[in-house]
Amino acid sequence: MEELKFQPQFPSQELGVPIPPKKPFIIKIIAGLIVLIIFGVGIALYTRAWDPLWNPFRPEPEEVIEKMSGKMAEVKILHSEGKIEAIGKEDEKEIFAFSISFSGDSDNTDPKNLKSTFSFKLVLKGEGEEFSIEGETKTIGKISYYKLTKLTFPEKEIPEEMAMINLVITFLKDKWFRVDPESILNWLKKMTEGMGEPLPPEIEEQFRKQVQFQEEFSKKAEELLKGRKLYLIKKEFPDVKIQNKKAYHYLVSLNREEIKRLIPEMMESLGTFLGQPMGKEEIKEFKGEFGQFLDKMGEITGEIWIGKKDLYLYKVRGEKEIDMSKLELGGKGKAIVKLDINFAKFNQPIEIKAPEESISIEEILDAILTPFLGVMGEARSRARDARRMADLRQIQTAMEIYYSERNRYLSSANMPKSIGDYLPSLSTDPGNGPCPDYRWISNLKDPQKHCLYTCLESGKFFAVSHKGSKELDNPPTNLDCW
Repeated sequence: MEELKFQPQFPSQELGVPIPPKKPFIIKIIAGLIVLIIFGVGIALYTRAWDPLWNPFRPEPEEVIEKMSGKMAEVKILHSEGKIEAIGKEDEKEIFAFSISFSGDSDNTDPKNLKSTFSFKLVLKGEGEEFSIEGETKTIGKISYYKLTKLTFPEKEIPEEMAMINLVITFLKDKWFRVDPESILNWLKKMTEGMGEPLPPEIEEQFRKQVQFQEEFSKKAEELLKGRKLYLIKKEFPDVKIQNKKAYHYLVSLNREEIKRLIPEMMESLGTFLGQPMGKEEIKEFKGEFGQFLDKMGEITGEIWIGKKDLYLYKVRGEKEIDMSKLELGGKGKAIVKLDINFAKFNQPIEIKAPEESISIEEILDAILTPFLGVMGEARSRARDARRMADLRQIQTAMEIYYSERNRYLSSANMPKSIGDYLPSLSTDPGNGPCPDYRWISNLKDPQKHCLYTCLESGKFFAVSHKGSKELDNPPTNLDCW
């Protein structure tokens, strides 16, 4: 009996279609992984969990900076710290250096009561000497407070012209002193009165306008800045971490053409606010000179760092080397300006209080300048007394000429307005003295005599008469004068 064998039949075989060989399992896994990776990369790029510079979903730098400007405009509380430096060199030798470092907070939640508190250090170097000041400052509304905590003077003797500054700084060390518009105005009034003259009303009015101008012009400046593209994107760097946050990093340059338009507009507004509007020719001339200055300065670039999630500005850094020979005729060497500022603690609550104890600027100026003003006042007082005596001697001379031609003096019950043609008009008291005017003793009954006198600010009296002239301890009471 023949053995029966089972042979399965497939339709494909029947149709003559070849059966492909089976793929190994590992190939299927690799193919799946490739698909998964491609899909994952796409998701990472789209969500920007992975955000290389070539990411098609990455926003343009201009868009990022525009959004940052809007976000920073909404910031009311801010911490900032940084340093600004200027270094002058000739033949690679440093001839001067200036720097100011600062750190502090500002709170603008109440536009009518702006607050800030900062510490600072100012350093000035030159000719092998160094001068530095460290201190603190607070501003609450219209009142500013200052305190100097550390002072370093050059070892050599301080020039005479710096002596007053040295005195002021020494007096203020480790004391909070406050400055506000009313204190300054009160002191100006006191100073002018101490020098023998009241503060002119127009000066007081101008002072008050200046205070108001500062508030109004800052608003006008904000309006002028709106919508301005003051920067140009030069380069986009790879993202970095700053303050433990991922950040965009750009190189930008000032838009000189926009700046050329902005600054003249600000100057024009400034003149209008000050009551001294610029004419068309003045504006045209300023635009030309300012434009030339910017062109000579060349490109001004800097780096900025912007948070990727919150779009806050975290850091600004820049450096500019200026060829002084291009800026002015005969200029030498170069100046290097550096800027490095960091921002943080956006809208985080902070408490800023005025110092518990402080001295007003009025008290400080009184303490420092009163002796000086006393000397000035005394000198002015002596000058007025000298004028009084000269006026009376002039009247006396005219009276003697009058007598030589008429054999009698001009007679009058009160101070005459003239002495004939010899003195058409008599001078009046210069003011600020014990007596409002010169005094005449009637000589109607005896024209052979005359006596007039003035009160001196020294406390004495000066008289002229038919006898001559004399300084007296007491005022004359009759025609004999003394």
